[in-house]
Amino acid sequence: MRFGFLLLPIALAATPSVADDREDFDRAVDRVRPLVEAARSVPGAPPALAFIAVRKDAPPVVLVDGVADVRSGAKVDGDTPFYIASMTKAYMGLLAAELDRKGVLKLDSTVADHWPDLRIPGTDLRAITLRNLLTHHLLFENSPLSFRTAYADEVAAADYPALLASHSTLRKPGFSYSNLGYLIYGAILEKETGRHWRDWLGETIFKPLGLRHTSPRGSDFPVVTAAHQWTVTGWQALSMKRDPLMHAAGGLVTSPKDMARWLQAHLEEKGLPRPSYRSAHNVTSHAPNISEGERCDGYALGWSRCTAHGITYLTHGGGYTGFRSVMMIAPEEGVGLALLTNSDSMTGALSGKLHDAFIRALSDPAYAPDPVAFAADYAAQVKEQAKNRASREEKDVADAKWQGWAWKPDPDMLARYAGRYRSPALGDMMLRAEGETLVAELGAYSMRLVPAAENVFAGIYNPAEKRAVVLFDPATQSLSWNDKTFVKQQP
Repeated sequence: MRFGFLLLPIALAATPSVADDREDFDRAVDRVRPLVEAARSVPGAPPALAFIAVRKDAPPVVLVDGVADVRSGAKVDGDTPFYIASMTKAYMGLLAAELDRKGVLKLDSTVADHWPDLRIPGTDLRAITLRNLLTHHLLFENSPLSFRTAYADEVAAADYPALLASHSTLRKPGFSYSNLGYLIYGAILEKETGRHWRDWLGETIFKPLGLRHTSPRGSDFPVVTAAHQWTVTGWQALSMKRDPLMHAAGGLVTSPKDMARWLQAHLEEKGLPRPSYRSAHNVTSHAPNISEGERCDGYALGWSRCTAHGITYLTHGGGYTGFRSVMMIAPEEGVGLALLTNSDSMTGALSGKLHDAFIRALSDPAYAPDPVAFAADYAAQVKEQAKNRASREEKDVADAKWQGWAWKPDPDMLARYAGRYRSPALGDMMLRAEGETLVAELGAYSMRLVPAAENVFAGIYNPAEKRAVVLFDPATQSLSWNDKTFVKQQP
């Protein structure tokens, strides 16, 4: 497959230092573009991929190829929105910096300042600032809130205090990445201003930066990329995430061209006052992590600070069922990069490898990777991942917990399990009989329950993920799933 340049770099009159920077940038693009193109021929390569490279004060390079949805065959282009999952945090971080600058919502205010009546046993909420929330320094976690917002339903801002008070658990001090801090910030913003975080982003960030194909609602566009997972039988396509599940920690779609504008805005510090960018980029959290040659040591407002191949940059990735993405900016070099895809399974870490290759090419003029070898290595990793998944599937099917899959209930027996089950933490789960299985729905979350043994079902959210154990207790008229108990409600 061939990529089309949507926007091309052009020659600029420059001082020697600027010319050197341009040469490094052009070399990196020239080295990585053939790798991108070669990877497109590998079975299991994402149905759509966007490669975005930007340089300060110069036209960006935007390469886009593939289809938004394998079912329709709709082609992607520079204006097609991709879901970017946790990369949303950097947009919220910049919003928080700008609202702090304006005095709308101060980053040094505490959770206790905004919810004075909230009590979480063992936690001093006066010691947790909004900046702590956005740099992943909380003293507690709340798995029901994190699960519901990502998979089941939108939790109203007014309901946060009760959920936090009832279902939070303590954790050790220090950095611990999660969605929770951004969810809480969004709820506090709405409480204090009467306006949803989505509206604040639109007015404060998207408009001044000219992001016309970026939104917290996929429904704003006629075509958005669907989610995809590569399976032993080919592609499985899943619909785009529903609008209510687009939350403050992972709730944006953006197009390749808009991603280029976003990265350049950070490099050029345009569209918003410079202090807001500086605040968003300021690392205040110690967050050590080392992986595959990348060393990360801190976290700003929605950005990790990392170093690889002698270059320090700010970066953030995004992942969700059927999507993977990553972006970075290197302010000292005046360059940025993003990779957007609509697949998350058996990807062979493609985005990470291309990201690393670009950074290495920036710093090493001698680096000249072989596209054929790169594609072969990528194909081998996808094949190995497929083999591992098949092995994992085989082991799971044979696991003793399923008791040989010997139970075959008739429709009347299955119907006895149907009904409404309630969990104080997660809400109502609806069960209905459908053929030889049950279907469980928890808001937007749906899974098929396959009978294994009497009162034991295997919960399947999608074929690419491990089965969950769902146990029924006839004596208490309840079911247990993911360490949560749901009690059957009377009609």
